[in-house]
Amino acid sequence: MDDDEHAGRLHGELERLIAGTLALMTTWYQSPQPAICRKLIDNLTLIGRHEAVSEGMRRICANSAARWAMYLEQVELAIESGADIDGEAATGAEVGDTGLDFAADTMPAGVTLH
Repeated sequence: MDDDEHAGRLHGELERLIAGTLALMTTWYQSPQPAICRKLIDNLTLIGRHEAVSEGMRRICANSAARWAMYLEQVELAIESGADIDGEAATGAEVGDTGLDFAADTMPAGVTLH
């Protein structure tokens, strides 16, 4: 395999990982299930370890995976406590009240979007 073929393979592989991760994030928003969160953590770890990403991307993926691990812990605790994480009022709670406290994250310092 020549360098161009190798680069093309790496690009396609990375693109599929990123696309899958974005799709999982959308799915998570609709239904915050532990299995989805675990897959997000796995994908972010794979992206962060991919040979085609920069050191900055590695840090962002590591930080994001750590944040998703915290979300996973919150979801698992909510499930253990009997919270309805799908947003349906099973025990008299308001629809959409998951009992999960997910604040919007700010962009890490030093990150510039182009």
